[in-house]
Amino acid sequence: MYAVAEEQLAQEQLSGPQPRLYSTSELAAAVGVPAERVCVWVTTALLTPSRSEAGEHFFPFRQLTLARTLVDLTATGFTPRQLRRQIARLRRWPGHEQAAVVDDTRRLLVRLPDGDLAETDGQLRFDFAEGDALENLKLDNPPMSADQWRDLAREQDADGKLAESAESYRQALAAGGFDAATAFELAHVLARAAQPEAAIERYRQVIEAEPTNADAYNNWGVLLVELGRREEALEVFRRAVRESDDARAHYNLADTLDELGRNWEATPHWQAYLRHDHFSEWAQHAKRRLG
Repeated sequence: MYAVAEEQLAQEQLSGPQPRLYSTSELAAAVGVPAERVCVWVTTALLTPSRSEAGEHFFPFRQLTLARTLVDLTATGFTPRQLRRQIARLRRWPGHEQAAVVDDTRRLLVRLPDGDLAETDGQLRFDFAEGDALENLKLDNPPMSADQWRDLAREQDADGKLAESAESYRQALAAGGFDAATAFELAHVLARAAQPEAAIERYRQVIEAEPTNADAYNNWGVLLVELGRREEALEVFRRAVRESDDARAHYNLADTLDELGRNWEATPHWQAYLRHDHFSEWAQHAKRRLG
Protein backbone atom coordinates (compact mmCIF):
# COMPACT_ATOMS: atom_id res chain seq x y z
CA MET A 1 0.00 0.00 0.00
CA TYR A 2 2.66 2.58 1.00
CA ALA A 3 4.99 1.51 -1.83
CA VAL A 4 2.24 2.17 -4.35
CA ALA A 5 1.48 5.58 -2.89
CA GLU A 6 5.18 6.55 -2.94
CA GLU A 7 5.55 5.41 -6.53
CA GLN A 8 2.55 7.48 -7.62
CA LEU A 9 3.91 10.54 -5.82
CA ALA A 10 7.32 10.12 -7.49
CA GLN A 11 5.69 9.92 -10.91
CA GLU A 12 3.73 13.09 -10.24
CA GLN A 13 6.88 14.92 -9.18
CA LEU A 14 8.74 13.85 -12.32
CA SER A 15 5.89 14.93 -14.60
CA GLY A 16 6.02 18.58 -13.57
CA PRO A 17 5.34 20.90 -10.64
CA GLN A 18 4.05 19.09 -7.61
CA PRO A 19 0.22 19.21 -7.63
CA ARG A 20 -1.70 20.48 -4.65
CA LEU A 21 -2.46 17.95 -1.96
CA TYR A 22 -5.58 18.11 0.18
CA SER A 23 -5.38 17.38 3.90
CA THR A 24 -7.88 15.06 5.57
CA SER A 25 -9.95 17.98 6.83
CA GLU A 26 -9.86 19.78 3.46
CA LEU A 27 -10.97 16.68 1.57
CA ALA A 28 -13.70 16.01 4.15
CA ALA A 29 -15.01 19.58 3.82
CA ALA A 30 -14.90 19.42 0.02
CA VAL A 31 -17.10 16.33 -0.16
CA GLY A 32 -19.24 17.14 2.88
CA VAL A 33 -18.38 14.31 5.28
CA PRO A 34 -16.75 14.20 8.73
CA ALA A 35 -12.97 13.86 8.79
CA GLU A 36 -13.40 10.62 10.73
CA ARG A 37 -15.14 9.05 7.75
CA VAL A 38 -12.22 9.94 5.50
CA CYS A 39 -9.89 8.19 7.96
CA VAL A 40 -12.11 5.10 7.84
CA TRP A 41 -11.95 5.15 4.03
CA VAL A 42 -8.16 5.22 4.24
CA THR A 43 -8.08 2.39 6.80
CA THR A 44 -10.31 0.23 4.59
CA ALA A 45 -8.22 1.04 1.48
CA LEU A 46 -11.06 2.87 -0.29
CA LEU A 47 -8.87 5.99 -0.49
CA THR A 48 -5.09 6.11 -0.88
CA PRO A 49 -3.24 9.21 0.34
CA SER A 50 -0.09 10.37 -1.40
CA ARG A 51 1.57 10.60 1.98
CA SER A 52 0.78 10.54 5.69
CA GLU A 53 2.56 12.53 8.37
CA ALA A 54 1.91 12.51 12.13
CA GLY A 55 -1.52 10.98 11.64
CA GLU A 56 -2.55 13.47 8.92
CA HIS A 57 -3.25 12.23 5.39
CA PHE A 58 -2.67 14.23 2.20
CA PHE A 59 -4.54 13.42 -1.03
CA PRO A 60 -4.18 14.40 -4.70
CA PHE A 61 -7.15 15.80 -6.56
CA ARG A 62 -8.01 12.45 -8.15
CA GLN A 63 -8.62 11.01 -4.69
CA LEU A 64 -10.95 13.91 -3.93
CA THR A 65 -13.04 13.01 -6.98
CA LEU A 66 -13.05 9.37 -5.88
CA ALA A 67 -14.23 10.50 -2.44
CA ARG A 68 -17.17 12.26 -4.10
CA THR A 69 -18.04 8.96 -5.76
CA LEU A 70 -17.93 7.23 -2.39
CA VAL A 71 -20.31 9.83 -0.98
CA ASP A 72 -22.70 9.27 -3.91
CA LEU A 73 -22.54 5.50 -3.52
CA THR A 74 -23.24 5.73 0.20
CA ALA A 75 -26.21 8.01 -0.41
CA THR A 76 -27.54 5.61 -3.04
CA GLY A 77 -27.66 2.85 -0.43
CA PHE A 78 -24.49 0.82 -0.91
CA THR A 79 -23.38 -1.14 2.16
CA PRO A 80 -19.71 -1.01 3.28
CA ARG A 81 -19.12 -4.44 1.74
CA GLN A 82 -20.70 -3.38 -1.55
CA LEU A 83 -18.59 -0.23 -1.50
CA ARG A 84 -15.38 -2.25 -1.20
CA ARG A 85 -16.45 -4.56 -4.00
CA GLN A 86 -17.45 -1.74 -6.34
CA ILE A 87 -14.27 0.25 -5.74
CA ALA A 88 -12.11 -2.88 -6.19
CA ARG A 89 -13.76 -3.42 -9.57
CA LEU A 90 -13.56 0.27 -10.43
CA ARG A 91 -9.78 0.32 -9.87
CA ARG A 92 -9.27 -2.06 -12.77
CA TRP A 93 -9.95 0.87 -15.07
CA PRO A 94 -7.36 3.51 -16.02
CA GLY A 95 -8.57 6.92 -14.83
CA HIS A 96 -11.06 5.19 -12.56
CA GLU A 97 -11.61 8.28 -10.42
CA GLN A 98 -13.83 9.72 -13.17
CA ALA A 99 -16.95 7.78 -12.22
CA ALA A 100 -20.63 8.54 -12.00
CA VAL A 101 -23.46 6.97 -10.01
CA VAL A 102 -26.79 6.24 -11.66
CA ASP A 103 -29.23 6.79 -8.79
CA ASP A 104 -32.24 4.99 -10.18
CA THR A 105 -30.40 1.71 -10.80
CA ARG A 106 -27.65 1.92 -8.14
CA ARG A 107 -25.07 1.36 -10.85
CA LEU A 108 -21.53 2.68 -10.76
CA LEU A 109 -20.28 3.83 -14.17
CA VAL A 110 -16.80 4.75 -15.37
CA ARG A 111 -16.31 7.79 -17.60
CA LEU A 112 -13.97 6.68 -20.39
CA PRO A 113 -11.48 9.06 -22.06
CA ASP A 114 -13.72 9.35 -25.13
CA GLY A 115 -16.69 10.39 -23.00
CA ASP A 116 -18.58 7.09 -23.06
CA LEU A 117 -19.79 5.40 -19.88
CA ALA A 118 -19.04 1.80 -18.92
CA GLU A 119 -20.12 -0.34 -16.00
CA THR A 120 -17.32 -1.65 -13.79
CA ASP A 121 -17.75 -5.18 -15.17
CA GLY A 122 -16.90 -3.95 -18.68
CA GLN A 123 -20.42 -3.30 -20.00
CA LEU A 124 -20.33 -0.25 -22.26
CA ARG A 125 -23.37 2.05 -21.96
CA PHE A 126 -24.58 4.11 -24.92
CA ASP A 127 -27.30 6.78 -24.74
CA PHE A 128 -28.85 7.13 -28.19
CA ALA A 129 -31.32 9.70 -29.48
CA GLU A 130 -34.59 10.15 -27.65
CA GLY A 131 -36.87 7.18 -28.26
CA ASP A 132 -34.02 4.76 -28.89
CA ALA A 133 -33.41 2.00 -26.35
CA LEU A 134 -30.27 1.91 -24.27
CA GLU A 135 -27.96 -0.61 -25.90
CA ASN A 136 -25.06 -2.44 -24.31
CA LEU A 137 -21.77 -3.66 -25.69
CA LYS A 138 -19.48 -5.92 -23.68
CA LEU A 139 -15.89 -4.70 -23.36
CA ASP A 140 -12.90 -6.79 -22.43
CA ASN A 141 -12.05 -6.26 -18.76
CA PRO A 142 -8.65 -4.70 -18.07
CA PRO A 143 -6.17 -7.23 -16.68
CA MET A 144 -6.51 -7.78 -12.94
CA SER A 145 -3.53 -7.59 -10.62
CA ALA A 146 -2.54 -10.33 -8.19
CA ASP A 147 -3.96 -8.27 -5.31
CA GLN A 148 -7.28 -7.88 -7.09
CA TRP A 149 -7.48 -11.61 -7.78
CA ARG A 150 -6.74 -12.32 -4.11
CA ASP A 151 -9.43 -9.90 -2.96
CA LEU A 152 -11.92 -11.56 -5.31
CA ALA A 153 -10.90 -15.02 -4.08
CA ARG A 154 -11.49 -14.00 -0.46
CA GLU A 155 -14.91 -12.60 -1.30
CA GLN A 156 -15.83 -15.80 -3.12
CA ASP A 157 -14.57 -17.87 -0.19
CA ALA A 158 -16.68 -15.81 2.23
CA ASP A 159 -19.70 -16.43 -0.01
CA GLY A 160 -19.05 -20.19 0.01
CA LYS A 161 -18.01 -20.29 -3.66
CA LEU A 162 -15.00 -22.52 -3.09
CA ALA A 163 -14.40 -23.63 -6.71
CA GLU A 164 -14.49 -20.02 -7.92
CA SER A 165 -12.27 -18.92 -5.03
CA ALA A 166 -9.66 -21.57 -5.84
CA GLU A 167 -9.56 -20.47 -9.47
CA SER A 168 -9.15 -16.82 -8.46
CA TYR A 169 -6.23 -17.75 -6.19
CA ARG A 170 -4.64 -19.57 -9.14
CA GLN A 171 -5.09 -16.44 -11.24
CA ALA A 172 -3.43 -14.40 -8.48
CA LEU A 173 -0.42 -16.71 -8.60
CA ALA A 174 -0.33 -16.49 -12.39
CA ALA A 175 -0.57 -12.69 -12.33
CA GLY A 176 1.98 -12.03 -9.58
CA GLY A 177 4.22 -15.08 -9.51
CA PHE A 178 4.53 -17.51 -6.63
CA ASP A 179 3.62 -16.15 -3.21
CA ALA A 180 3.61 -18.42 -0.17
CA ALA A 181 0.71 -16.66 1.56
CA THR A 182 -1.46 -16.94 -1.56
CA ALA A 183 -0.52 -20.61 -2.03
CA PHE A 184 -1.42 -21.25 1.62
CA GLU A 185 -4.85 -19.65 1.21
CA LEU A 186 -5.40 -21.66 -1.97
CA ALA A 187 -4.47 -24.88 -0.15
CA HIS A 188 -6.94 -24.06 2.64
CA VAL A 189 -9.75 -23.51 0.12
CA LEU A 190 -8.90 -26.72 -1.75
CA ALA A 191 -8.98 -28.71 1.49
CA ARG A 192 -12.44 -27.38 2.31
CA ALA A 193 -13.55 -28.08 -1.26
CA ALA A 194 -12.77 -31.80 -0.73
CA GLN A 195 -9.63 -31.73 -2.89
CA PRO A 196 -7.07 -32.99 -0.34
CA GLU A 197 -4.41 -34.11 -2.83
CA ALA A 198 -4.41 -30.72 -4.55
CA ALA A 199 -4.29 -29.01 -1.16
CA ILE A 200 -1.36 -31.16 -0.06
CA GLU A 201 0.59 -30.19 -3.17
CA ARG A 202 0.07 -26.51 -2.38
CA TYR A 203 1.15 -26.99 1.23
CA ARG A 204 4.32 -28.66 -0.13
CA GLN A 205 4.99 -25.55 -2.21
CA VAL A 206 4.56 -23.34 0.85
CA ILE A 207 7.03 -25.46 2.83
CA GLU A 208 9.57 -25.29 0.01
CA ALA A 209 9.44 -21.50 0.21
CA GLU A 210 9.05 -21.26 4.01
CA PRO A 211 10.61 -24.33 5.69
CA THR A 212 9.54 -23.18 9.18
CA ASN A 213 5.86 -22.54 8.36
CA ALA A 214 4.22 -24.54 11.16
CA ASP A 215 0.68 -23.86 9.89
CA ALA A 216 1.44 -25.46 6.53
CA TYR A 217 3.05 -28.50 8.19
CA ASN A 218 0.13 -29.03 10.54
CA ASN A 219 -2.54 -28.63 7.87
CA TRP A 220 -0.63 -30.95 5.54
CA GLY A 221 -0.27 -33.59 8.26
CA VAL A 222 -3.95 -33.39 9.27
CA LEU A 223 -4.98 -33.97 5.65
CA LEU A 224 -2.76 -37.05 5.52
CA VAL A 225 -4.40 -38.38 8.70
CA GLU A 226 -7.84 -37.81 7.18
CA LEU A 227 -6.72 -39.78 4.12
CA GLY A 228 -5.61 -42.65 6.39
CA ARG A 229 -1.91 -42.08 5.64
CA ARG A 230 -0.78 -41.80 9.25
CA GLU A 231 2.83 -42.90 8.75
CA GLU A 232 3.31 -40.09 6.23
CA ALA A 233 1.59 -37.71 8.64
CA LEU A 234 4.05 -38.67 11.38
CA GLU A 235 6.95 -37.61 9.20
CA VAL A 236 5.31 -34.27 8.43
CA PHE A 237 4.58 -33.56 12.11
CA ARG A 238 8.16 -34.57 13.03
CA ARG A 239 9.50 -32.12 10.46
CA ALA A 240 7.33 -29.40 11.98
CA VAL A 241 8.71 -30.19 15.44
CA ARG A 242 12.29 -30.10 14.16
CA GLU A 243 11.87 -26.91 12.15
CA SER A 244 9.70 -24.83 14.48
CA ASP A 245 9.11 -26.71 17.75
CA ASP A 246 5.45 -25.82 17.26
CA ALA A 247 3.12 -26.82 20.13
CA ARG A 248 0.37 -27.93 17.73
CA ALA A 249 2.83 -30.15 15.88
CA HIS A 250 3.73 -31.84 19.19
CA TYR A 251 0.00 -32.33 19.86
CA ASN A 252 -0.73 -33.73 16.39
CA LEU A 253 2.30 -35.98 16.50
CA ALA A 254 1.32 -37.37 19.91
CA ASP A 255 -2.30 -37.87 18.85
CA THR A 256 -1.28 -39.73 15.69
CA LEU A 257 1.18 -41.93 17.61
CA ASP A 258 -1.59 -42.79 20.09
CA GLU A 259 -3.90 -43.74 17.22
CA LEU A 260 -1.20 -46.10 15.98
CA GLY A 261 -0.86 -47.64 19.47
CA ARG A 262 2.61 -46.19 20.07
CA ASN A 263 1.75 -44.50 23.36
CA TRP A 264 5.30 -44.62 24.74
CA GLU A 265 6.50 -42.48 21.81
CA ALA A 266 3.60 -40.07 22.27
CA THR A 267 4.34 -39.27 25.92
CA PRO A 268 7.18 -36.73 25.45
CA HIS A 269 5.14 -34.89 22.84
CA TRP A 270 2.07 -34.65 25.11
CA GLN A 271 4.40 -33.26 27.76
CA ALA A 272 5.90 -30.78 25.29
CA TYR A 273 2.44 -29.57 24.34
CA LEU A 274 1.47 -29.06 27.99
CA ARG A 275 4.45 -26.77 28.47
CA HIS A 276 2.62 -24.33 26.18
CA ASP A 277 -1.02 -24.93 27.16
CA HIS A 278 -2.52 -25.95 30.49
CA PHE A 279 -6.19 -25.03 30.31
CA SER A 280 -7.75 -25.57 26.87
CA GLU A 281 -9.80 -28.61 25.87
CA TRP A 282 -6.72 -29.86 24.00
CA ALA A 283 -4.69 -29.57 27.19
CA GLN A 284 -7.30 -31.60 29.05
CA HIS A 285 -7.13 -34.25 26.36
CA ALA A 286 -3.33 -34.35 26.62
CA LYS A 287 -3.53 -34.75 30.39
CA ARG A 288 -5.98 -37.65 30.03
CA ARG A 289 -3.66 -39.36 27.55
CA LEU A 290 -0.81 -39.05 30.03
CA GLY A 291 -2.99 -40.56 32.76
